[in-house]
Amino acid sequence: MSEEEFYKWLGICLRDLRKSKKQTQEEVCQIYPLARSSLANIERGRHMISAYNLYLLLHVLDIPLEALFSKLSYEGRNNS
Repeated sequence: MSEEEFYKWLGICLRDLRKSKKQTQEEVCQIYPLARSSLANIERGRHMISAYNLYLLLHVLDIPLEALFSKLSYEGRNNS
C-alpha cells in the first residue's frame, strides 16, 4: 500500500467510524479543534493527519485506536 493509498484508506475509515457514531463533521469539529473543511479533506485522503491528531480525533469519536487499525489489510504488501 502506498502512502497515498494509506491516507485514502484512513480517511474512509474515519468517515465510516464517524457516521457509525451518527455524528456530522460539524458536530465533531465543535469538540475537535479543526475546521470542517479540514476534516472533509482528511476523510477524502487529501490531508495527512499526524499520529497525535489522529489520537485526539478518535478520542472525540470515542473509538479505540485498535478498532481503526484492526481494519487494516496487508493484502498486496511488498515483502521485499
